[in-house]
Amino acid sequence: MYKENKVTAIVTAAGKGMRMGAALPKQFLKIGSKTILEKAILPFEKSDLIDQIIVVSGAEFVELCQDLCRDMTKVKKVIAGGKERQDSVNNALQLVDEGYVLIHDG
Repeated sequence: MYKENKVTAIVTAAGKGMRMGAALPKQFLKIGSKTILEKAILPFEKSDLIDQIIVVSGAEFVELCQDLCRDMTKVKKVIAGGKERQDSVNNALQLVDEGYVLIHDG
């Protein structure tokens, strides 16, 4: 398939999920054998339309996200988010140098 422009998926997963009342933010809770975050990223990982993925996590969970994404070849960066969602998205956008961007809540 010919694509003229690079497509980057930004998956925002820096939320605290405090309303869930769980020990970890909800994106790290498992449904079956995978976390909600993995389930959010995998369709982009498998898509021929996506060239790269940037995952935005809370600073204290960057290493955990890196571990969850270690076998995902399209995940190019896992970075710390900002104070608000728009700050997290902006942090990721700073790493995109060309093409289209889609933003998905993790």
